[in-house]
Amino acid sequence: MIRNPKPGQRVRFHYAKARRAVCQLHGYEGVVVAASKGPGPRNVCVQVPGVGVVVCVPCGNLARVDK
Repeated sequence: MIRNPKPGQRVRFHYAKARRAVCQLHGYEGVVVAASKGPGPRNVCVQVPGVGVVVCVPCGNLARVDK
């Protein structure tokens, strides 16, 4: 899980085993476009190159990709 994602950081989608069938992006990698800082929900917008879309997800569903 990533606590403070930064724009430009590479991430991988990671969902719980029970949710993987519903959340079809499990295992995909992308680049952080924007991240919220607020006290409320900590959502992150991630651009997924293979799919060609920008997806907003909670930061708890992301894992850092080491280079």
